[in-house]
Amino acid sequence: MKNKNPDKPWITSFSSKIEPIISRDKDKFLSEASINKLKGFVPDIDLNKNSDLLPIAFNAYVANRVNANDDLVATDAAIKMRDHFVNKPINIEHNRNHIVGCILKSGFSKFGSDDPFDDEDSLIEYLLDEGEYSPFNSTLGGVLWKVAGEELTSFIEEASDPSSNFYNQVSASWEVSFSEFYILMLPEGSKNYSDGEVITDDEQVEKMSEYLRGFGGSGVYNGKRIYRLIVGDITPLGIGLTEDPAADVKGVLTKKRGLEGMVEDNSEDNSKCDDEKKVKIAKIDEKTVKDNKDIKVINKIMELKDITDEKLKAGEISASVISDFIEDGLKDASQKFSDEKSALEKNVSEAKALAEKLKQENEKIQNDLAQAAKDLETLKTELAAKQAEESFNSRMAVVAEKFNLTESQEKAVAKEIKEIDSDESFASYIDRISLFVSPKEDKKEDKKEAEASTVVSDAIDNGETKKEAVASQSTNGPSLVDRFKKGFSVKMDKGQFTL
Repeated sequence: MKNKNPDKPWITSFSSKIEPIISRDKDKFLSEASINKLKGFVPDIDLNKNSDLLPIAFNAYVANRVNANDDLVATDAAIKMRDHFVNKPINIEHNRNHIVGCILKSGFSKFGSDDPFDDEDSLIEYLLDEGEYSPFNSTLGGVLWKVAGEELTSFIEEASDPSSNFYNQVSASWEVSFSEFYILMLPEGSKNYSDGEVITDDEQVEKMSEYLRGFGGSGVYNGKRIYRLIVGDITPLGIGLTEDPAADVKGVLTKKRGLEGMVEDNSEDNSKCDDEKKVKIAKIDEKTVKDNKDIKVINKIMELKDITDEKLKAGEISASVISDFIEDGLKDASQKFSDEKSALEKNVSEAKALAEKLKQENEKIQNDLAQAAKDLETLKTELAAKQAEESFNSRMAVVAEKFNLTESQEKAVAKEIKEIDSDESFASYIDRISLFVSPKEDKKEDKKEAEASTVVSDAIDNGETKKEAVASQSTNGPSLVDRFKKGFSVKMDKGQFTL
């Protein structure tokens, strides 16, 4: 479900135990133990030359596993969020006026053993073997500035000693803002993402959201536990140090004094500071002034390189100036992010508009091509029909010229000719029907034979007339044939008369 008010994103917090790198002067055994366990995450700082810094490391949260607030972050969000922890401030109880350090390193380690992953690729290989949504730690490293709270750093060192009464009394609670969430349903007793069912439908998520503990609900829906899966735009807001006597409780001070009493209060109401602390601070300030008469105090830092060991030791730079520098950097980064986001949204909007335009043009081209193909097919059909008609008429003309057909024969022949698809087939058909229908006689030969018949007929008629006239003549005279030959040039050829 997306946040309908982007100006007021949802905020939740995760907590874990702080592990400082103890100075060997304080306790060499704790120092070695801490270094061996956290050397992959603590900043590379020479503590002999930077005695004013207290390096710390801690697991910020466990990805793919719900926290005490019934919230969780999955693998993809954890990887995307990794680098956004760097340079974020460390404060007291999420009070942004009490910044006492900053985060410098961010990485991942195995859940349960804290063994570090060398890089993102090794984490991915681990997840491929163990399962994409197996739990793993998001681990941070940073420094606390002793000049911002020397008593605080001493207390944190004390709280890391298992033999101390204050052991594990300090935890790191980090806040995160987010713009969207899904709901994860898990069976009772399970905390792992891989055991649950993710609800992403907006209507269903909105319907179930009132049952989430993050929104004041019981955390139970239809007999199943439900949790808030953080997605969308996720931004770590910083780390808050809290005094936490119970592992499942955070952000609650159980002592009257609390951690905030261990740093200098810059508010107007300084009466709450005890007299002993005031005297101690005054003496420290007095000694610093005497030892550094010619110190030029820097009121504003413009670049990170301005923060040097020498200036910090000399007191040229105060914690408040460093805090202002970090805050300004965060504002600039936030503005840059906002500008980049706006530009990206504009590019996305333009890309969508272009994609829609191209889609419409492509649809028009496809429609035009389809219509052209249809028109071509129609043209082919019409051309084939015309050719078939011309071929039929031509072949019928040939048949009519060669044969004497009755009306019924002509209809039968027309039907068969329509089925003939080639000239070879038509020639074969002509040869075949010539056996069954009467061919037309040659007109020239008919005319010649008719003329010959007329001549013969006239000759015979003339011969009979002359025969009657000379009937009394002797029989020894020329015969009829001889007279035809003489008078009409008629000759006998194999029993036939030929002109």
